[in-house]
Amino acid sequence: MTVYDHDELAHNLAVHLSKGNRRVWENIPAGPGGSIRPDVYTIEKSFAKPNPMTYEIKVSRSDFLSDIKSGKWQRYLDFSYGVTFAVPKGLVTRKEVPESCGLIQFNGEFWTTSKRPTIVPRELDTAMMLKLIIDGNEKATVADYPIKTEAFDLHQAREAASRKFGKQLAKDIARLHKLPEERKRMDDEKARLGALFNVSVDKWCFFDDVEYHINELKEKMRDGENALKEKCDREMKALKKRLNSELDAISRRL
Repeated sequence: MTVYDHDELAHNLAVHLSKGNRRVWENIPAGPGGSIRPDVYTIEKSFAKPNPMTYEIKVSRSDFLSDIKSGKWQRYLDFSYGVTFAVPKGLVTRKEVPESCGLIQFNGEFWTTSKRPTIVPRELDTAMMLKLIIDGNEKATVADYPIKTEAFDLHQAREAASRKFGKQLAKDIARLHKLPEERKRMDDEKARLGALFNVSVDKWCFFDDVEYHINELKEKMRDGENALKEKCDREMKALKKRLNSELDAISRRL
């Protein structure tokens, strides 16, 4: 199993969560000095349904089991509607997570929600709200952090699709990526054909007209080839006739 650093994993999750309609904070105290600190804390950008949530990062089973046994996670419910454990994939199972808690797992590339927490709206904690107002900007996570897991990488997408669905789909993805370039190339070729055969590119039967002209050229080429062949045959026959005549004359002289 890959070993992840606690703070790096927390920041990775914070950036992932900040992509949505949420404000996100990392390691911000829930009140005055010495207060409990959620690893990642979020609030929806909504007056009606703020849904404050705490995400507890766990990178070892011993830390997770100790938290469950002590019931530490329940303290987050003083200022959260729910608690979700965030772990590397495979570290814990759904059954090991307390019934009311959620579970989100990181596979090295993406975060996947395995279990959603039970949402219990409660009065928002005044100390926590003041802390967010006073120190919130310093601890807030911005959405435009260049996190690898959220960036689209064509090669990575092709490799992942190839592994899961086969090489053909990976090739299709590559073609889609090049679609604007291919469309421009097709338009350029269409313009050249239109100019060559004097056919308007906007004509609804453009390709039918171009095909007609191409077939007409082929016919002319075949006619030209036949005429050339006939001319060569005539010249060869005339040459043969002259040669025979000369040979006959030589024979008579001898």
